[in-house]
Amino acid sequence: MKKSILIVFSLLLYFSCSTKKAVVADKNHDLVSANSSISDKKPLTGENEVFSVVEIMPAIASCGNNDLYNKAGRCTNKKLSEFIYKNLKYPEIGRKSNIVGIVAVKFVVNSDGSINDIGIKCNKIAGTEEERKAFAGEAIKVIEKMKISDIRWSAGVQDGKKVNALYYYPIMFK
Repeated sequence: MKKSILIVFSLLLYFSCSTKKAVVADKNHDLVSANSSISDKKPLTGENEVFSVVEIMPAIASCGNNDLYNKAGRCTNKKLSEFIYKNLKYPEIGRKSNIVGIVAVKFVVNSDGSINDIGIKCNKIAGTEEERKAFAGEAIKVIEKMKISDIRWSAGVQDGKKVNALYYYPIMFK
């Protein structure tokens, strides 16, 4: 029952966010449009090609490779959740209003296992624009921390080759 609720919730989040413009952090952690750098509709060409869907999705390296039964996918979600909620700080600006909501982050897992192009797929925070930016900024900051942590990724695979793959993850603030 829990699993089906999570799947339905994830699908609702994905489709409710699919028409929104995405944002990414520049070097100063300012939020800017990412529609020019990553497209969900048409991947880039050549070595910089980014796939939205691949045969074998990226996974945290210590979880092993994804397989038919998706054991590595469950392990990746668990380890990613543990890392995020251990390092996530609820923005002070939201404490007064007791704001809750979800920020769906996105990033590219490169063919070498590194991550980049960290951004926001969807921001479902109920609050002012300033509050929404604060929550989005915190979500980006925690994923940026993953770059310098001990978490390593194994790349996604398409047609037997390691490729750059887009990865989405919802972060709930409550």
